[in-house]
Amino acid sequence: MVKGMRMFNKDGVFTIVPEGKLDGDVAKHLEGCLLSEEVRGSEAVVIDLKDISVVTADGIRVFLNAHIDSQTSGRKLQLTNPNSAVSELLQTVGLTELIA
Repeated sequence: MVKGMRMFNKDGVFTIVPEGKLDGDVAKHLEGCLLSEEVRGSEAVVIDLKDISVVTADGIRVFLNAHIDSQTSGRKLQLTNPNSAVSELLQTVGLTELIA
């Protein structure tokens, strides 16, 4: 398990739960998880944002790249449980379709 991030796979759905501020370091860990063979072999990916307080540009870049990858691979991607500030940011950058 990566420090500041919990991950589990259940019934073909890979869930990642990052913690704290989704900035450079955490975004790099998240991106690494999203590129892993385990995630690539799953049917769907859920990024649970319940423990994220702030998302920086690095985090948005990871979300955008994951969204593009999900469209080309056919793997479903969902962002869940964003706080109001993160939800507003996702709306601003046009990623509200990913919020479940």
